[in-house]
Amino acid sequence: MGIGWARGGSLRALGSVPLKNLPFLGIAVLLVLAARAASVPPVLARALLAAGDLGALIVLWRNRRLPWMPILFIGLALNTLVMLANGGRMPVTGQVLGLMALGSGDPWYTAAGRGTRWAFLGDVLPVRVGVLGAVVSVGDLLMAVGLAGFVARQMGREAIARGDGPHVIG
Repeated sequence: MGIGWARGGSLRALGSVPLKNLPFLGIAVLLVLAARAASVPPVLARALLAAGDLGALIVLWRNRRLPWMPILFIGLALNTLVMLANGGRMPVTGQVLGLMALGSGDPWYTAAGRGTRWAFLGDVLPVRVGVLGAVVSVGDLLMAVGLAGFVARQMGREAIARGDGPHVIG
């Protein structure tokens, strides 16, 4: 949002974006949140997460003509693909899994090994910002870039319409 504001944009412009199937996206988000509830059994949690991801993919696909949406779609599709291929779990290196203080019984992650499908799409990319560090996937990076680009672009629509913003926005 900072980039959107710096370019003369506003949250009002972002709120006026005509997204298709927005209520369906809300349901997808609720499914993902329900999957993360502590009392949900792991098998049901992974099914809820898959359903939420697939629902979000449908919404992103229906809005693919909006700037940056295809990048966001591809990022989520890659994460969903690798998780579905690995029983609903995101593969991570064994070292990372150990650092996360998670055991092999963790419902969200699995240690990447010989039997892991598309491990290179898992959480294998170390990212550090200052003292904070994380391990992310290619899909995570694409989603972050797509979302940031979409928000900055849509916030700036109003500035472009006024003629006082940059005329070239991603």
